[in-house]
Amino acid sequence: MRPDKREKIDTLLLRQVSGNLSSTETAALQRFADEHPEVRTLWTKLEDRLNSADAQVFKRNLDAGADWLLVTQRIHENKRRARRRKLRFGVVLTSMAALIVYSSALYIKQYINKSSLPRQGATRTPAKPPVPHYSNTGK
Repeated sequence: MRPDKREKIDTLLLRQVSGNLSSTETAALQRFADEHPEVRTLWTKLEDRLNSADAQVFKRNLDAGADWLLVTQRIHENKRRARRRKLRFGVVLTSMAALIVYSSALYIKQYINKSSLPRQGATRTPAKPPVPHYSNTGK
């Protein structure tokens, strides 16, 4: 049997077992079971397993209300975690921005202070002209 056909049969079997199969799909599944004996055996195995004592106990113990309560609790926990994660990211991002602004302000302040100071060369007496080297005297 081709893999795509096998996948379709598996899907039909699972939907049939869960009770979500239309009458046309049930007829198609019945046709597959008649044509392929392995489909018939798989179908009977599934039905036997679902009708077993363990499956019946499992079905009786199912409580959708309690299960839904657990699901909603987990959803709320995940939302809280996501909120905390976003808050932490915001704090880190804000801290980095503040650090950049602070360091930029310090740099600009130092640059302004250096440019407002008188230059060292401006307060000195003019430098003496260079002494000519002996090779330039013409001797």
